[in-house]
Amino acid sequence: MKLLSVLTLALVGASAALPAAAELVGGEVGVSYQVLDGLFEEELDGNVTGVRTHGAVDYRLTRDFGVQAGLAFDRLSYDDDGVDLDLDVRTFDLHGYYQIENARLGAFIGRTDLDELSIAGLGSGDLDTQLSFYGAEYEVDSGPATFGARLGRASIDDVSEVDGGFIGLDVAYALNDSVALVGAFDRLGVGIEGESGDEEATAYLRTITAGVEYYVTPSLELSAFVGQSTAGSEDIDFEEDALQYGVGAAYVFGSGTANRNRLLRSLTLPF
Repeated sequence: MKLLSVLTLALVGASAALPAAAELVGGEVGVSYQVLDGLFEEELDGNVTGVRTHGAVDYRLTRDFGVQAGLAFDRLSYDDDGVDLDLDVRTFDLHGYYQIENARLGAFIGRTDLDELSIAGLGSGDLDTQLSFYGAEYEVDSGPATFGARLGRASIDDVSEVDGGFIGLDVAYALNDSVALVGAFDRLGVGIEGESGDEEATAYLRTITAGVEYYVTPSLELSAFVGQSTAGSEDIDFEEDALQYGVGAAYVFGSGTANRNRLLRSLTLPF
């Protein structure tokens, strides 16, 4: 719960820095638990698990223009026959968008920091690795259904030989004020340059998920999802699938009902 308190204070601080005329559209703080089961199962017997604490706020600065800021902390863990690894990851993203009737057109930037890696029995160290990303996004609300799409680029800071692009699609359909069905497709492609400057190798990570959101109250959201993650490379004719599933809970706040005023998505961890 300490991270939730930190997130809440950070969001309050960010809100205080906005112009007095800014109007809160919506936001949330929450926690989730996720599992990646079966990736490289011939080489690895354990599963990767993740605990995420996140928060975001969406403000309208004028009648047509708004901004959204988000912060997430992830603890990824892997345990297999005494091999116990933990990795701390921190992600920040910022969105600016233009409201066009029932649609939003915008751009986003963000940064993911791979922080401390802990190995049981051996100690820990800071990876000090940063991933930067940016892109464009579009979202339209057509009554009970909301559709979103984004396209962007990602790179590892100080590593010019590795570059990537990603695309994401998502949909949410509100059955009523309490239940919504959700789905998402994300694909990240990575290219690695050789010594000559030409692209020498490529790899990709693809995720497809489906889930449900249940609002116990207009402010309390429970969620669950299941899906598939696929890692592969067309250069070496390799592809590996893994089962992905998770549950979460979030405190939702802002104007309107909980099923509306959805937060924009950007690049996230592959689960």
